[in-house]
Amino acid sequence: GKVYVGNFAEGTISVINPVTLKKIKDIKPHDYGCPGAPANMATTGALGTDTVFVAMYGNPGRVAVIDAETDEFTECIETNGSGVFSVAVDERFGYLYVTSRDAMSLQVFDYRSMPIKPLQIIDLNGVPYSMIADKGRVYVAVAYDVPKYENAGTILIFVIVQGGIVQWESVAVGNTHDGGMLFVSDVSGEMIIAATQDDSVLFLNLSTLKINGAMPIRDPFGIAEDYEHGWLYVGSRSENQVIVIGR
Repeated sequence: GKVYVGNFAEGTISVINPVTLKKIKDIKPHDYGCPGAPANMATTGALGTDTVFVAMYGNPGRVAVIDAETDEFTECIETNGSGVFSVAVDERFGYLYVTSRDAMSLQVFDYRSMPIKPLQIIDLNGVPYSMIADKGRVYVAVAYDVPKYENAGTILIFVIVQGGIVQWESVAVGNTHDGGMLFVSDVSGEMIIAATQDDSVLFLNLSTLKINGAMPIRDPFGIAEDYEHGWLYVGSRSENQVIVIGR
């Protein structure tokens, strides 16, 4: 395996060997006419080779496509607006989901087509931040009062239909502010929400759409999980710490 790190300020993507922790190379989408700052990423193996999709934040909004076997840039996907922030994939249907903060939109692409083609644009009427796709659903955290972020705690839930997705439900959760992460646990099946503004991590039951519990963590942002050991890792942005939670 390899680790891909988006260098937001430099506009590059570093490829890291996870065993030696040495950098293999830097990928520069700008050199291929794909401008922007690397933000969130998503990966898939359904193209026949492992593929990395990188949200290139900026104007115009783009998504860089990288072949993870060769670590070569392969395609630049045009979107409907600037401020591309999050990407997610559904390998069962071959869908790539892309959010644009400035256009306040969610786009659906067919990534199995060559070149990758757009299928749908959804107006969210708010600014989308973190997004995740899981088991045929797409979850998008949306803020409706930017830049105050006093009501940045709504998750829109979409389900897959023929040729795209439709909104199924919305749920009010803690304040994710400017991008607190959404994460679905393989251990518990819950959605874990970094409620950044509330200094809290929330545990959402995806069957009932009710909050199962909360844990106080200052300024939580990134989330990862060790499935084998049942450990959850939460990054505290302001404290420069990683909090380890036993599940």
